[in-house]
Amino acid sequence: LNNASFTLLDRIKLCLFFLNKDNFWTQSKYVKKIEEEFAKFVGSKYAVFVSSGSTANTLLAMHLKDNYYSKTKNTVIFPSTTWTTSISPFIREGFKPQFIDINIQDFCLDLDATEKFLEKNHKKVAAILCVSLIGQVPDIEKLKYLEEKYKVKILLDNCENTLGLYKNKNISSYFTSTTSTYLGHQVQSVEGGFIFTNCEEEYEYFLMNRNCLLYTSPSPRDATLS
Repeated sequence: LNNASFTLLDRIKLCLFFLNKDNFWTQSKYVKKIEEEFAKFVGSKYAVFVSSGSTANTLLAMHLKDNYYSKTKNTVIFPSTTWTTSISPFIREGFKPQFIDINIQDFCLDLDATEKFLEKNHKKVAAILCVSLIGQVPDIEKLKYLEEKYKVKILLDNCENTLGLYKNKNISSYFTSTTSTYLGHQVQSVEGGFIFTNCEEEYEYFLMNRNCLLYTSPSPRDATLS
């Protein structure tokens, strides 16, 4: 779908960067800079840069498990049309998926059907993960209403809608959200992802756990510092 994302000049600049013995090949000042700039662009207090959108969702699932999971509160609501990498990290952390259909207006989670489920089952729901498919914007006000009324955590996967706006604000600024910079999305690199949050505690958690993820391990819990 995307050939020659990098020009010849881009490739030369990349080679010059690696050939300079004074440059870091791992996380350094440039990661911090792009995090600050992207957080400002989105309108969130904090941004954390990770290796992929899948890794970003894995960190969301880990934080949800450590802070919201219990034997009775162990369900996460997902749209029935979504990405495997939006679901699998939460299943790996022990959550039970509850799939609810999308609506045909914005292809996001059907929030009326979601509320009907919550009316009888909200005590077992830890979070709702809403996914912005093909650049569509979910009903943010309805999501805020569900969060307040039923005391469930709202999470957004905006890998296909990094630039989406709701009331002139980037949709990632409303809730803890993720996006991807994979070359098939709106903001492109070879690979990468971001987590956006307005909560300092979450930000510190994501920073501390970012370097613990070895995606080839059987579980994030088995990962070691790299």
